[in-house]
Amino acid sequence: MSNIQAAPQAVDPAIGFSTFNLRPFYPPVAIPAITIGLIYLIIISFFSFSFYLPIHMKFIQRQRPLHFYQLIILRWIATVTTYLFLSLFYSLISLAFQIPFSSGPAPHTEVANPATVYGKGSFPVYWMIDFVGMKALGLACENVAMVVGMPYTSFWLIFWVITNVSTSFYSITLAPGFYRWGYAWPLHHIVNASRTILFDTHSQIGLNFGVLFAWCAVNTALFPICCWFMRWKTMRQKKKESEGKEQ
Repeated sequence: MSNIQAAPQAVDPAIGFSTFNLRPFYPPVAIPAITIGLIYLIIISFFSFSFYLPIHMKFIQRQRPLHFYQLIILRWIATVTTYLFLSLFYSLISLAFQIPFSSGPAPHTEVANPATVYGKGSFPVYWMIDFVGMKALGLACENVAMVVGMPYTSFWLIFWVITNVSTSFYSITLAPGFYRWGYAWPLHHIVNASRTILFDTHSQIGLNFGVLFAWCAVNTALFPICCWFMRWKTMRQKKKESEGKEQ
């Protein structure tokens, strides 16, 4: 009788299937960390530009103590340093909600509830994926904000959030082929890497970091050009204002 209770499919219908979720998303409080919570990562990285904008505008004036290339270096370092600490504070929220980061990996044929891929080293890796992800998302926002300016940056934020979210939280394989461009978008790789770290799912963390670093490299290369364009727009506007006052 004990065998029948353990395997009732052997009696009726004689053949049956049992489904096991080997990597359940547990505890439930961890789910926002890989879904809706990551929207705040985009928003925080976007608004860091507006926080520093009044300071940056002062250095653009003609009577400035810095050369322009020094201003670019200063801005880039300030921005990346901000992302480093903002990503740390963002990651600490997960610890505050007691998401486990030290349960360790588990065999891939056993149900693990919960399991983290790097054991006690999971939190530093989680922090780094948030930092590199915020850098990839934020530098793109910085470049666009310097080129298009206000109020058009608001439209960019809407576009950036929608395109990242629509290709990140669910499998692109099950979506229409139109969404295949989502494989190159930053948030898709942040979500996949976070799932790997928190739930010990199939790891592509090397690819995830690689794509995010590629976004960082491209946006860093474009950063001086966008700074120059912003300076050119500001000086042209000031020149028009001075000519209007003289007339």
